[in-house]
Amino acid sequence: MTLPRTALPGHYDVVRFRRLGCVPLILALAVAGSPMAAAAPADTGDRFGWPLSPRPAVIRQFDNPQQRWNRGHRGVDLAGGPDQAVVAAGPGVVVFAGVLAGRPLVSIEHHGGLRTTYEPVTPVVRPGQRVDEGAVIGLLQRGHPGCAMTACLHWGALRGPASSAHYLNPLGLLAAIPLRLKPL
Repeated sequence: MTLPRTALPGHYDVVRFRRLGCVPLILALAVAGSPMAAAAPADTGDRFGWPLSPRPAVIRQFDNPQQRWNRGHRGVDLAGGPDQAVVAAGPGVVVFAGVLAGRPLVSIEHHGGLRTTYEPVTPVVRPGQRVDEGAVIGLLQRGHPGCAMTACLHWGALRGPASSAHYLNPLGLLAAIPLRLKPL
């Protein structure tokens, strides 16, 4: 597609460009390729709860790399205690419960192809088992790499097959907490 030039060299006919609907398309493509798009919450219609209770401190934030092969932190680390109960953040079906790459892990498939992962967690559930939000899925273990606490839960969220997964910030799945302002 060629765009006519205006009287000023180097400038394109913005009016025609807009009429063609290209501006919204270009904006959509720019946002879709940005790191913010990768960190956006999944639009499942469901709102999830915290996988630890009481509400844990976030020790390490989500850091999605710009390229799949780059280093990053594809989840969040939550402060917990050894042998603390870990619960399903939302309803779903357990798709993995065991040891992967030397670490105990539980993975749950939710509505719309969303998957949440919990590690290091010794499972008390089995693959194929349906779980509700808040159901105990395992016990938190010590020694999560990169965590200064005695025990940290690495909570991840992704969409798509593991080989080409699109990672999401699991904190974006949480139900909004209503704010109440006190009168002055």
